[in-house]
Amino acid sequence: MVNCLPGRKVVVHHLLGTTRSLELKDGVQNFSPGVLPRATSHFWLRKVWRNHAPIAGFGHMIITPHFNVGVKYRLEPTMLLSRLNSTIRSPDRVKRISDYIIAQILYRVPKKTRQRLFYGEQYSCPICSSKLRTFLALQRPYHAWCPVCRSLQRHRLVWLYLKRQTNLFDQSPKKMLHFAPEPALMGSFHDLPYIDYLSADLYDSNAMVKMDINDIQYPDGSFDVIYCSHVLEHVPDDRLAMRELRRVLNQSGWAVIVVPIVSDATIEDPSLTDPLERERRFGQVDHVRVYGPDVQERLEGAGFHLAKISTLDVVNDDEVVYYGLDKNETIFLCR
Repeated sequence: MVNCLPGRKVVVHHLLGTTRSLELKDGVQNFSPGVLPRATSHFWLRKVWRNHAPIAGFGHMIITPHFNVGVKYRLEPTMLLSRLNSTIRSPDRVKRISDYIIAQILYRVPKKTRQRLFYGEQYSCPICSSKLRTFLALQRPYHAWCPVCRSLQRHRLVWLYLKRQTNLFDQSPKKMLHFAPEPALMGSFHDLPYIDYLSADLYDSNAMVKMDINDIQYPDGSFDVIYCSHVLEHVPDDRLAMRELRRVLNQSGWAVIVVPIVSDATIEDPSLTDPLERERRFGQVDHVRVYGPDVQERLEGAGFHLAKISTLDVVNDDEVVYYGLDKNETIFLCR
């Protein structure tokens, strides 16, 4: 892995336990993965090297003192304990634990085996192109997981929207920022050769960089495309987060922002800290609000111009069933 430490040095930790250092000039080191220990050229390091290139010029890696790059992060102990506590106290704790165990076992089975196990003609996942006999209702009764790529309804809808109604796949070079990267989507985005892709999260070990959405450590207008789905309901100061997203978006770029709209109006209570009560009122232990349609006003207040896209603006009724989508989902295209 690579730790970006304060100052002008990169410390490379070999997977077998040895280390080596690379001195930097002006905070940028012009090197390729070939100069690193062989065992460090794994998936995450290749992504870090490749996808920081457009920020500092091809073949460069940006080094900043603000966050680490390419490190597998664990959940903070307080968050882990909070989730565990809420599960134990939940009235449906047996189902939650059993669903968790099922998912952990299932998604360790090789992908091709899962495709064979769940093969059918009734449904299809547009992300992994798997033909399926069913989607899986795990964790929550309204979830419909793809048993092959782990996509949910909203992931599949966004993928279809991006494919059908945006220029993301027109093969022109773009710099893309993806907050809270979903396993079903991040690999697909990363593999697009014309996309300089960066995923970010404050806690998730799957992200390429550790980043606070309220303090995005990139200059104004750094990204042509931003994708941020089901993140803002976790953020205490969501208005600041929206302004930060607008700040780092290129003037000619666009952002896709998705939040769960489950109320007639946005409801939040900063004094509410009990995880189980948060789940009861806001739908999840780490949610700090539920959004209503008035979230549009918050996005516009951050400087965005919006287009509101519904599920049926992207697909027809038959496709809603075939792709396992939620008919009531809303996508905000923000410029």
